[in-house]
Amino acid sequence: MLVHLIALLIFTVFLALRLDDVAFTSTIPGHIKEAVTRTVWSSALLFVWSLFKVLLCRRLAGLSNLDYSEIMSPIFIVLQLIAIRACQLH
Repeated sequence: MLVHLIALLIFTVFLALRLDDVAFTSTIPGHIKEAVTRTVWSSALLFVWSLFKVLLCRRLAGLSNLDYSEIMSPIFIVLQLIAIRACQLH
């Protein structure tokens, strides 16, 4: 329920900016936009690595019946994120 409310709030803000012909990225200065981008990428990578470690520890402790292919899926997500980031850099 909380996730839906947060998503609705974010959508409403973006809709208001869209109706005013204001892009979200044009309202913040360049150095702050770069900092936000770095923070989002770092947070995503940390989350995915943490998810992999939790899944692996649960499997090794015998608390989970997941296959190793399912446990390794966050690694593939990290590789895709790194590939996307490499394509964005000049």
